Amino acid sequence: MRILELARRVVLALGLTGLASIFVRSQSDSSQAIRDTHDHWQRVNFSEEDFDGSEAVGEVALIFGYGLTGRAIEQSLIRSGFRVRFATRSNASDWSAEEIKQANIDLVVIATPRRTHTRFARQALTAGVTVITLSDDLEECQDLKELSELAENNDTSLIIGAGLSPGLSCLLAVRAVNQLDECSDVVISKAGTAGPACARSHHSSLKGKTLNWVDGAWQHGQSGTGRMLHWFPEPIGGRDCYRAALASPLLLRPFLEVPKIRARLAANRRDRLTSRLPMLRPPHTDGGPAGVRVEANGERDGASSTVVYGVSGSPSYISAEVVAAVAELQLSHELPRGAYGLAGLRSTDEILAAVAGAGIRVFRY
Repeated sequence: MRILELARRVVLALGLTGLASIFVRSQSDSSQAIRDTHDHWQRVNFSEEDFDGSEAVGEVALIFGYGLTGRAIEQSLIRSGFRVRFATRSNASDWSAEEIKQANIDLVVIATPRRTHTRFARQALTAGVTVITLSDDLEECQDLKELSELAENNDTSLIIGAGLSPGLSCLLAVRAVNQLDECSDVVISKAGTAGPACARSHHSSLKGKTLNWVDGAWQHGQSGTGRMLHWFPEPIGGRDCYRAALASPLLLRPFLEVPKIRARLAANRRDRLTSRLPMLRPPHTDGGPAGVRVEANGERDGASSTVVYGVSGSPSYISAEVVAAVAELQLSHELPRGAYGLAGLRSTDEILAAVAGAGIRVFRY
């Protein structure tokens, strides 16, 4: 297959498109059928009336992290009326719980590299401030969930994983399950990265132990195994997706009564082979477009049915708009107390409507 692909590229470079089609036709019929599925993606329209966020008036948000996603969050919160302050790498340690109190911070957003969120979240919760974290690291999300009691005791909320995935993927999973009379299986697949911190998290996810909910129990597995070809909305297209140490099942399980909740990550051979080594080269400043695909299988009207939602676009922009929508709920005091993922919100459709209103297109297959 690699020789055929190389030959096809050489022929295309020479301009012999007719001959190149021979190599395309030589691939299996099943692969061709999967490539054709992009014609069946249909955009989902959410009513803007579903979202009635109140405009912020001088609320102060403190963002930990000034990377690609942190800067996008800044712009989204400013458009929502927040005044924004930053805790950068040089001064993040200065923001103790007491400093956060004295600065009259109303909201803390954590967009720092993996394994740094728990400490910052604990400081903000101790100060009684609502926290939104974009962590997608499995072990870190487990640690963040353990801060639920601290959040409740301080009458505040900790939102875990408010990015593309986990985050928007969890909202789409809830919506997909609600489209079925009975759901037996949810599979969340993610492709692409945002900035360097996200790329490093992607690299790490392919070497850890997976955590999936299977038949009423948590099941551990080996990352980088179990290849499945999943199709994302363009420009992502078809990608090989593997088991990975992802947090979506952990955050969805408390709120979805589904026998199976699984997560997969798009990767190539190089990603899998080098996952147990240090990154061989610095990650890209911007990883380009990313996507998420949510599939729910079950029954509707007495027949087998499958619901598939997909999103593609700039991961930093999508994450920023998800954060801004959750921040609007914080202003209207609609966030439950404790620590949980976005599936635990009562206003999942409101957030989806707000995200769609920001120009992010959600498709259904």
